[in-house]
Amino acid sequence: MKGTPLRYVVLLLMGCLGAPSLHAGDVPKPLSTLIESVCFDCHGSSSAEGGLDLTALVFDLNDRSVRDRWIRVHDRVKAGEMPPDANSLAVDERRSLVKTLSDAIGKADRADVVANGRGPMRRLNRDEYQQNLRDVLKLPQLDIRDMLPEDREGHHFNKTASTLDMSRVQLAAYLDAADAALRQAMANGPKPQSVTKYRAVGTQLFSATTTYGEREAMFFAKDNKAVETKDLKTLGDDPALELALFRSAHWPYYGYPRGFVAKIDAGRQQLYDYRVRFSARAVLQIEGYQLKPATEPVPMTFRARKPSGPDISGDVRATGGIMDIQPEPQVFETTVQLLPTETFEYSLLGLPVPLARNVNGGPPTYRYPPFPEGGQPGVAFQWLEVEGPLAPETWPPESHRVLFDEMGVGVESTNPVEDSSRLLRRFIGLAARRPIPEDAILRFENLILTRLNQGSPFSEAMLAGYKAFLCSSHFLYLRKPVGRPYHAVNDSNTNTDGLERPPYDLGVDHYAIASRLSHFLTNTRPDTALMELAAAGKLLDVETLQSETDRLIASPGFASFVQNWSIRVLCG
Repeated sequence: MKGTPLRYVVLLLMGCLGAPSLHAGDVPKPLSTLIESVCFDCHGSSSAEGGLDLTALVFDLNDRSVRDRWIRVHDRVKAGEMPPDANSLAVDERRSLVKTLSDAIGKADRADVVANGRGPMRRLNRDEYQQNLRDVLKLPQLDIRDMLPEDREGHHFNKTASTLDMSRVQLAAYLDAADAALRQAMANGPKPQSVTKYRAVGTQLFSATTTYGEREAMFFAKDNKAVETKDLKTLGDDPALELALFRSAHWPYYGYPRGFVAKIDAGRQQLYDYRVRFSARAVLQIEGYQLKPATEPVPMTFRARKPSGPDISGDVRATGGIMDIQPEPQVFETTVQLLPTETFEYSLLGLPVPLARNVNGGPPTYRYPPFPEGGQPGVAFQWLEVEGPLAPETWPPESHRVLFDEMGVGVESTNPVEDSSRLLRRFIGLAARRPIPEDAILRFENLILTRLNQGSPFSEAMLAGYKAFLCSSHFLYLRKPVGRPYHAVNDSNTNTDGLERPPYDLGVDHYAIASRLSHFLTNTRPDTALMELAAAGKLLDVETLQSETDRLIASPGFASFVQNWSIRVLCG
């Protein structure tokens, strides 16, 4: 009966968790007996240890928050973490307790699903929102994530509905981010040309002739021998010089090509592509600061960053992918993404970082671990070239066409009312993850017409409508799927837990299932194949769901799930 003192239930299970708040139903007799005998000594009064008085708790598994606590209790008891003294609970008693609690939780959970379905509506987190905009606007390098407030996490995960709340501050940030994304997608002016061609040889390959890590970390070499710093003044542009690096990019480190910076369009904070070509070989540093060919490849990447001194690293990010530098000199080519005013630094992977010390308050000194047998691996660079920003293959770019179809860069309309209606419906068709009712579309259309009547340019009026849609519940939220296919579990209208239910549920939202699946596994919207299955109402079929899950896990988008999840688990 509801309100039964939890002293009979929470003692054993909750003694480890802190005060719970439980749900309806009688406390199973095995639970009450065990809890009373095992837990009341410490948690059976108002002065209970840790402030947990189990006599004041109730067993009410119909309350989801209470049920979640009992799930944690179940897991800790099953793992043997509770009670703390393992000898106070016999093996058979523990097994009985776990089973009794598991059955009660399972029945309450299934009843909840029958009544309410799974998956409450939730907001897209900022990773998902950015990836949705990248996909919709055809801007694969769009970078608006940091314009949005950091998402709260639950259970080391940032997709938990209860933590993805919304405030007016967050909504304002989403509006700003959507506006920035739309303006990056929109083309202005003639097709841009590549404006930078940069080539570095000799001492231009590095921002200085020495580094605080000294020659164990970096030196310029000629004929496989380190060149004295004083001699570099006369040999500075000698193409026979090589830049030899022997440790990972880390403080204090400022190893970027001297004089190169992305200078274009500093007023628009968006990533631009730059083509980088360079010649390099993997080497070993041996005694006397000499080089010999390496025996294995050395992996490297580049890191984008602002130019700065050795004691200021700033924000850095890997770009250009990972390349295995081979012992024989080869020419490598990659594409790096840079913001205006950024440069990029060499980043060798898996190499040592020296121990930094300030002895007696003096200048920094660095101590390396002993070189491996045979020599310290590194990379020697002969030359490097940069070209960019790279112009789009087509003009206007595909992102502009998402917004304005074939209207061109000028975006002028002789029939703005008709064109605005057509373009808005086209855009919503591309951006929406489900069919949008006509009355909802009319709200966005009226916003555009109001702007036009107020004298706004056609393009600005359209951007206002697009922005409103991208920050509306149609785009910003994932709806909850309703119900579940019980007929796939049991042909009878009554399942094994005794709960009656219909053989099918007409309220199931297949589009919501598609979005939940794709955002969980790929951080973004359903692709065409998944949307077609949703439109056909086929996402309750078990085999279809399994097949689509396997397909998404095998897709490139699954990498974002792995990275997002592993960072939170390892660093949380």
